Amino acid sequence: MTEAKRQLEILSNTDRLTNLANRHYFNCMFLNEWNRGCRNRNPLSLIMSDVDYFKKFNDHYGHLTRDACFQTLSHSLSQVRQPSWRIDSHYGGDEFVILLPHTDKVAAFETAQQIKQIIISLAILHGKNNTGIIGISIGIASLLPSEQYSHEKLLLQADESALSGIPFCCSCIAIALSESNIIISPAI
Repeated sequence: MTEAKRQLEILSNTDRLTNLANRHYFNCMFLNEWNRGCRNRNPLSLIMSDVDYFKKFNDHYGHLTRDACFQTLSHSLSQVRQPSWRIDSHYGGDEFVILLPHTDKVAAFETAQQIKQIIISLAILHGKNNTGIIGISIGIASLLPSEQYSHEKLLLQADESALSGIPFCCSCIAIALSESNIIISPAI
């Protein structure tokens, strides 16, 4: 009975399309890591990524190709070397989120660079993108968790960072330096 319960728990925490952690599991672990960071005074970082022009990709190639693309992208996250204690999740739609406990902004940026290079090296054809291949816009946010504000502040900063890079270029990395100050690294 305990093995069946364990298997059910794994299934309930896994996104079936990507085989990554699902949003429910991410939300639980995010709150747990935030609380741990408050207690231990360790930094916590998030990487939020949006697949560039994914609606156009879906409209052009169809749902089956979209699903295959998502599976390839999610599998490619396993190629990222570090940190090994991260939690990779399918957040929803065309978004992936990576939870990085005990990780500062510099280490999160290094991880984001690896992700970007891996995605670009896949060279997945995208005829409706100006680069001709799938790109990914990445947002990074890092905070020292505190009871003064909610963990949602970190999530909002990471999401806003990812969205801020989209108008400028494909496959860029944007870092939240403060609540209103974001720096964007160049594309490819």
